[in-house]
Amino acid sequence: MQVLKEDDEAQFNQLVQSSLGKQFNFNVKAKADSYGDTTRVRYQAQRMAKVDFAQVGKELYELCMNAWS
Repeated sequence: MQVLKEDDEAQFNQLVQSSLGKQFNFNVKAKADSYGDTTRVRYQAQRMAKVDFAQVGKELYELCMNAWS
């Protein structure tokens, strides 16, 4: 996404606008950096995917059924 923003900002803006209001799953990496007395947490998105509601529903069903067994 960073490359797209740098190369074609209009297409990047169109992609962002078309994604508003939709749900996604993100894999995010967090890393704490210390410099002097200050600690900062940096976040980096590793992966983004649309939510598969059918799969999530099956996983929740299985979780509920196993909890009641």
